[in-house]
Amino acid sequence: RWAGKNPFKLIYALYWVWCDAQRIKKVVKSIVDTRRGKDKKQNIEEETTTAATIRDSKKPWTHSLNWIDSMTKANFSLHDISNEVNHLAAGHKAISIMITFAMYELARNKDWQNKLREEFFNVLGQGSDKYPSKDMLEKLPVCLSVWKETLRVHSISLGVLRETGT
Repeated sequence: RWAGKNPFKLIYALYWVWCDAQRIKKVVKSIVDTRRGKDKKQNIEEETTTAATIRDSKKPWTHSLNWIDSMTKANFSLHDISNEVNHLAAGHKAISIMITFAMYELARNKDWQNKLREEFFNVLGQGSDKYPSKDMLEKLPVCLSVWKETLRVHSISLGVLRETGT
């Protein structure tokens, strides 16, 4: 956003994006090299220990957290694994920017903040520790409006830069 119409600032921003991608690739390469360098006996022992830990754990999502190892075992190329990590980092950055701008706009507009709070209390219940599910989205029109307006006003994409008029 700060680059605006200045091509030098835009090139500088793209350079830093490229540097981030290179750092990610370097870290992923070291992880993959480490995983592929282990001997089979050690891998079998780790898999047995990991399976026991997952089975005994009260956290059912832990089996899906080690996806780099899964991709390594499935013989994905370093390029493919790096791309997946890069996409994850980009998605995290985009969501964090969107949430930051949404919180900023809600802080500036108390009426919408109150409407959103009231809607959450009505759908989820006051003092509830539940999180909204995909099925609840149609019951949260104010929330969806806030997200859409945030994306409209504070676009996070560099890919749609246009100039209109003469």
